[in-house]
Amino acid sequence: MAAVILAVLVLAASASAITSSGVEVTSGGSSSWPNVFADVDINELVGATALYELGYMGTRAVIANVEAGYVWGQHDVTSLRDTPITQIKDAKAAGGFDFHATMVGHILVGEAPVITVQTELYPGVILTYTYKPAYYEHFYLNNAQHTPLDATLWYGLAPKARLGSVAIATDWVRDNRIEYGGEFNISAETACYGYATAMAGTAIGGAKADVVNSSWGGDDPTGTDSVTRLIDALAYANRTTVCLAAGNESAQVLGPASGYNSITVGALAYDSAAHPYHAVADFSSKGPNDFYNPRTGTTVPGVRAAVDLVAPGENLTLACYGGLTGGHNPDIGSDPTLDFSGDPSGSYYFITAAGTSFASPIVAGGAALLVDLGKARFGGGNATDGRVIKAVLMNSATKVDDWNNGQHPVSDSRGLGGVVITTTQSLDYASGAGRIDLAHALRQYTLGSPGAAPGHGLAAVGWSYDVLQPNGISDYSIAEFVDAGTLVDATLDWFVDRALDGTTGADVQFANLDLEMWKLTGLDGTPDALVAQSDSIYNNVEHLYLSAPAAGYYMLRVKWAGENYGLYSPSPEPYALAWAVPEPGTLCLLAGGAAVAVVRRRQRGGCVRVQPARKDLSF
Repeated sequence: MAAVILAVLVLAASASAITSSGVEVTSGGSSSWPNVFADVDINELVGATALYELGYMGTRAVIANVEAGYVWGQHDVTSLRDTPITQIKDAKAAGGFDFHATMVGHILVGEAPVITVQTELYPGVILTYTYKPAYYEHFYLNNAQHTPLDATLWYGLAPKARLGSVAIATDWVRDNRIEYGGEFNISAETACYGYATAMAGTAIGGAKADVVNSSWGGDDPTGTDSVTRLIDALAYANRTTVCLAAGNESAQVLGPASGYNSITVGALAYDSAAHPYHAVADFSSKGPNDFYNPRTGTTVPGVRAAVDLVAPGENLTLACYGGLTGGHNPDIGSDPTLDFSGDPSGSYYFITAAGTSFASPIVAGGAALLVDLGKARFGGGNATDGRVIKAVLMNSATKVDDWNNGQHPVSDSRGLGGVVITTTQSLDYASGAGRIDLAHALRQYTLGSPGAAPGHGLAAVGWSYDVLQPNGISDYSIAEFVDAGTLVDATLDWFVDRALDGTTGADVQFANLDLEMWKLTGLDGTPDALVAQSDSIYNNVEHLYLSAPAAGYYMLRVKWAGENYGLYSPSPEPYALAWAVPEPGTLCLLAGGAAVAVVRRRQRGGCVRVQPARKDLSF
């Protein structure tokens, strides 16, 4: 089993709070401590508030966080949950609370702590009451500036989701130069038990996980190491949405994020308060990745776009677990004020944490909100299949700076004027389809033609889950007349067929599907001209993003283009397609150009500082 790394940076600087990020605001050359809470609300930035306003906060969703140790359940943001955090591990796993898992758990399901509010009714008469604030509540600190403070400071992306915390480390490998971080070991048994129990078992409140998140990685850029194949096989068998951190230290994405049946998440840099989280962080791993054919034993270098989505990954303030277990080195971490084993006050936070470790759970939490919505609105089933959730999230993403998926005009007699817009890359190598945008995902998921079958007369926005026969095609004709210049967004994804084989996954079939856009002779007419095509060979995602070259009616086509490999005769391939033609509102504006393994946390240098956010705050 290959070595893996945790995708985390914890740096010393000023910050704000919870999944919000921030920098200390200065005035007249002096710092004002309360203003560190006055910066970007990440939940709002990625559009989660659009689902909160409709009552979708993850209540019906089950999330599993699989990594070295457990999420600590006694921090302010986890101790008052309606449902306790379920702990899962193999008998050979060490268990133990972990600082990294606790930060990730905060992003996934954090809630507000109980706070004390003091109000002066009239001079000399103070009313004091203690309660747990709801998301959206606003307060003012008791100071001359009356600094605003929001309950959003504490909330994770899916605060009402049920969480299973899965520990797979057999032990930690200490580095006495690093207080938080280090390496840890896993075994085939601990990994298999953890992922299989989360995705196929019923240990998390009697249910299996709808969404799985992991923020560690290894050294394989081809997606073929044993744990990566295991995760792909379990996702295929259980139709699970899996989110994996892309990593921080490699020119290529490494396993398990280099696999196929997951959403690989890169990190966005903070940039500036005026333009936050609109460019990929320098540390975020990216493609192109290599492709390995298990049937021929050959490797094709630099041909896969491994990153699917990006999310904020810098300047985050997250729950601190300072107990001397997990990745906190007890030989260095001797500060009694941070050892919560005897006094679990849980009022401390790591500040300016950064890494794809924290971008991934933002996407996973967003996926859980969609699952919550899908179960309520559509009854689950195909609507919450991992392929559908992935297609919807990718097709509704907002393009970031310098986005480019290699689309270019290619001479083709089938095209308008003999030219077809073509990409053999599918996605941007660094940002995939772009930054997660849950407000647009809500529209993509619920408006138009949700769950449509191939055919005519479909709405301009929709998604489909269907099965493509070998050598077959599926056509989706849009009923709405499209003006020239209208922005078209379409995403096709499918899983690579991997089957469980002991503690790993065995390769069965990798179908090669293509996505095409055709102009029709009329609403119910025949295809007249090929307009655009995404025909990457080694990806299991195809993506088009372009302006319609001419006014008229259009059709999307899903096409079987063969197989990269197959163990048996070709099998029908389930797939998901999401489209927006035209987009609802301004969906995506293009900014910029068109056995035992040693496990290291994906971490960059820097020290750790905590911000003591008091449990009882006076306002």
